[in-house]
Amino acid sequence: MPMSPDFPAEKLKKDGYKVHPYERSVQESRKDQIPDPVKRDQIFAKAGIASKVVTWDHLEKDMLYMRALTGTLPELQAKYPKMDKSSLQKLQAMIRQGEGK
Repeated sequence: MPMSPDFPAEKLKKDGYKVHPYERSVQESRKDQIPDPVKRDQIFAKAGIASKVVTWDHLEKDMLYMRALTGTLPELQAKYPKMDKSSLQKLQAMIRQGEGK
């Protein structure tokens, strides 16, 4: 895939930047990590946190999803103190078991 015209590779190289080729595998792996918004929100509902995130935008919800996937329970509790421990624990377990994939 060619780079965006906003970022011409040759000019960037001339200016001293390293230009790396587009790697589809990196993009595809990111797609596989976060489910589409409908599935993500269904997971939140099953975990009992839908009412806590109803006003959040997609980025905030995706961040919660990724933090639940990769972080520890204490980290989640510190980042989301208004959510109860059992709901965060349930969310983490559901995501790590592959629900929503």
